[in-house]
Amino acid sequence: MEKLPYHKNLVRYLFHRRLAGSIQIFMRLYHGTLHQEITRRQTQEKLFSANEVARLAMDIVTGLSMLHTRKLLHRDLKSDNIFITFDSGRGIAYLTLGDFDSAKQISSDAVAHTVIGTPGYVFVARRTASEPEMRER
Repeated sequence: MEKLPYHKNLVRYLFHRRLAGSIQIFMRLYHGTLHQEITRRQTQEKLFSANEVARLAMDIVTGLSMLHTRKLLHRDLKSDNIFITFDSGRGIAYLTLGDFDSAKQISSDAVAHTVIGTPGYVFVARRTASEPEMRER
């Protein structure tokens, strides 16, 4: 994390310190998570506009591109790990990818084979024919 360049769409690492048996990581403080904002808007029945969705998706894709350019896979991308910075009018200024605990550095020709992430968010790329979703109907 400390080797990543500064970019508004990647969490800002500040410093760390070692304690007995643990490491404390300090990062920029954000206003909340995308999950919290989605939940708030659902409660208020206020939808994201198409322009907002496009702009926010671009922030996510830009952050992922920065990681992938450096041969890093996030492996736990979900709305809880996407942080929000609000502008002065309380609109979303930009999104920032964070929580790189599960991230993996790969070599240029390697393929990640490990399935890791938060249950319920993990994309299952392969299924066996014995599973109900794959049986012929």
